[in-house]
This record gives sequence, C-alpha cells and structure tokens, in this order.
Amino acid sequence: MRIAVIDDGIEPSLCPSLQLEYDLCVTEDGRVVEREGQIRTDHGTTSARIILKYAPTASLCSIQVFCTDELKTSIGQLLAALEWCRREKIPLIHLSLGSTLWTDYEPLRRATAKLLRNGQIVVAAHSNSSAYTVPACLMGVLGVMTDSCLKGDSCYTRKAGWEQIQIYASSRHMLEAGRGSVTETQISNSYAAPLITARVHEILCERAEEGWTVAKIYRRLAGQGSMMFCMRPDFIEDAVLFQAGEYGPYQELFFFSVKERVSSLDALREAVRHDPYAPVVLIPSGSQKVDREACRYCQEACRLGFLYAGVSPTGAADECGLFWNERQYREFLIDAKPEAEERFAEDTARLLVEGEGPFALSAAVKLQQRFQKEDYPCMIVSDEPFAYLYGMEYLPDGADAEEFAKNTAALRQAFVVIYCLGNRDGMEGPAYDFKISVGESVDMEIEENRIRLPESFGDREWENLYQYILAYEPDVPHHGGYEERILEGGNTGRKIPQTAQK
Repeated sequence: MRIAVIDDGIEPSLCPSLQLEYDLCVTEDGRVVEREGQIRTDHGTTSARIILKYAPTASLCSIQVFCTDELKTSIGQLLAALEWCRREKIPLIHLSLGSTLWTDYEPLRRATAKLLRNGQIVVAAHSNSSAYTVPACLMGVLGVMTDSCLKGDSCYTRKAGWEQIQIYASSRHMLEAGRGSVTETQISNSYAAPLITARVHEILCERAEEGWTVAKIYRRLAGQGSMMFCMRPDFIEDAVLFQAGEYGPYQELFFFSVKERVSSLDALREAVRHDPYAPVVLIPSGSQKVDREACRYCQEACRLGFLYAGVSPTGAADECGLFWNERQYREFLIDAKPEAEERFAEDTARLLVEGEGPFALSAAVKLQQRFQKEDYPCMIVSDEPFAYLYGMEYLPDGADAEEFAKNTAALRQAFVVIYCLGNRDGMEGPAYDFKISVGESVDMEIEENRIRLPESFGDREWENLYQYILAYEPDVPHHGGYEERILEGGNTGRKIPQTAQK
C-alpha cells in the first residue's frame, strides 16, 4: 500500500528496503515535478525509516516541500502536495509538519476535508510547542504527540483536551546507523507520527476488504468505545444538508459547502446511498421520531460521519463514523482543562458586535475576514444557535463569555476577538475595546470606541471601519503578508527543528 511522505525528501541510499514509487518535489509556484534538487536534512528520511521499521512492506511516495536547512515552506506548496495526493488517490498521507498560524486553518481544513471525503487517511504531527496545529488538530485527522516515557512501538490514546490531540506515541526508535551501530531517534512529535502511520498501514493491509474509515481506524488504535472528537466539526465539506423543518440556520453563513439539500428521510437515504462518503449535516426538524431515525440511519450508512445541529436524540453507536453534536461539545468543555493562563495576551483587541438576526453575524464575519486578510488571527465567539455552522467559536448556555474567549484565544493564538452575543439572561458581558451596533443607524456613526452601522453597508464603508479600528488600536501585532507565511518541519517553532540538527 502506498504512503505519501510530505517532507524534505527521502534519501534512498539510507533506506535499503525502500520501495520508492515517486520521488517528487513541489516548486515555489505549486507545480509537482520529479525531484532534482538536493535533500538538505535527514528529517524526511528518518521519518521514512521509522515507517519502514514497523511497516516494512509499505511503498512510499516522497514529496519534497522543504528545500532549506530550516525546513520551511509555503502554505501554497503544502496545499499543492495534498492536492496531488487527492488526485492520485494515495490511501495514506504522512505529515511530520504543520502550521501554527490560525490564518492557515481554513485552506488546510478544506484540503484535508476533501481527502477524508475521498476515503483517504491523514496522519500529522502536532507542534512540539503547545500551539494549535493544523492539520494535526483537525477533526478526522490522526494527530499525534509524543510521550517521552514511551519507547519502541508503544502508543496510547485519550480523550482530547484543549491541545486537541488524542493519540500519543513513542518517538524513541532504534535505527541502524551503519557498520553494525544503532542510534536512537530524538524525542519529537515529528518522530512519533511515523509510528502511527506504520500502525495505520498495517491495519489497512490486514483486511483490505474491511472498508476502513478514519473513525474505525482510531477505534482500532484506541479500543472499542473510543471516539474521535474536536471542538470544531472540521470534516464537514461538500455536505448533504438534511432540513425537514421550516426554520433553521442561516445557510448563507455556513463555513462549508453544501452539495445537496434534502427535506425527507427517503431523500436522505437516497443521497447517502449515492454518495456514502458525503458528510451529512442534520438540522433538527421538530419531530423527535424523524430526528432519531435520521441519526440512526447516518450512524449505519455514513462512511465519513455526520453532524447533528443540536443535542442529538440518540447516542453515537460503536459503528458510527465521525460524529459531532452539542452534547459532546458541552461535555468536552466541562472535562477539558485549559493549559494556558486564563488571561488575554496584552495586545489582544476585543470587539463586541450587537444586533438582531443575521445582520450582526454577517458584520462579525466581514470584520473577521478583513482582519485575516492582513494576517491578524481573528476569531468570533458567539452564543447564536448553530454558531458552529458559521465557523465561529460556539458559546453554550451558561458559559462565561470572557473565560471561554480567553481559553480559545490562547488555543487559536488569536490577536483579535469578536464577540457576537445575544441575550445572556442577566449574565455580565465581557470587556471590550469597541462596541459595534448593527442596524441602529441609517448612516455609520462613530463616537470614539462606539460605532453604529446600518444593515446595508458597502465595501468602502467596511474598509473605512477597518482602518478606523486599526488606527484606534495601533498595538495590534502584524504578522506579514500571505506570501511571507511559512510552515515548519519538526514543528518546533521559528528555530531550526531539533530533529533536523546534526
């Protein structure tokens, strides 16, 4: 079975048992071509050797995206490598790399969701720092961290905490170093992930006809009854939307694309039979019987998984694929223990957007997009029903908005927080730097940090508003343009990865 190793290349002379099917590189302009350049470090080669140690029959496809000693590349090159894997239908993709920039979340989420929808499996290393890492932290990706107490082929799983990782593995592997000597690999997430890739390869090869899904593979690694879960339903893309009731979410704000909309159980069954890997989004119909039957059918028939937009009327059966609903989300928030201090970074900017209906939500999204266009990591905290369908950080009933925002801002490394809150039933509101009221004025009105907006607002006015906020809050840190963003192998931050040092 083929495994794509996306890294800095694999040196065949150091892998005697290697079956190298492809030896490619991604150019700066995103073309995937035969590799001609030099392999600068042993990072990818060591990852490949670990895979082959535990999965000796694997056939590897090497895709070089790092061409410097610092193991840095662009988001565009990584996306091109993932797209090549999708087109070539590579069943298993290994990444000992990732991005800790929140602004890279959406393009990597979409690319990974398309792979999952194609029935492909992605294994990715978490950053060696505590920073949220994509794609390792995405729901549906087998994200891996190391445990320094483990050796050899040892690994274990646990419920996801705020670090969003559920798989822990040894990164201490004994590899031949020539002339009969043996060396042990360094403790790094980069060298823990290859062990899991090898484990997955062996599972997939064990019973090829099994029809393995990422959820089944995780349960095989973790034991029966264990499930993958993350704060966000990242795997939803090109979805089947089931909405039998009259009222529902604002579909124009969905963070994902919808392939097909159905309104009856028969139509849902037909859509899933036709495309079993399509993720399904179930909107409550108002009928417990209809919703229960829809959930049970998705548990049985959806190969990838589904989302119930609310508290599901059924539990998640053992055979279920990926499954997201508000009950699990609330349980996660109760059980998870934030590792970060409960305080905002000194230069975090906080905006409060008020208004009725979709107008305030749209205003918050437009502001977020404008900040992220300039690479300011920006998140939206909202208690609006179905806020998670809009790509927002969902604040459930009874949760403290400011405490929740501190934890999620630390997780996402957000420098701008936008609150979009409804009636909090007497709960004290969060502190903010700007208050933006939508729909309270015919024209834009500004009184220092209080801004009133009409519901109809053009691009020029949005740009003026953004520039005003930026000028009023000059200390918001700036992180360069899109082309300057980098990804790093070894996942050790801005320095040369420990795993790449000689």
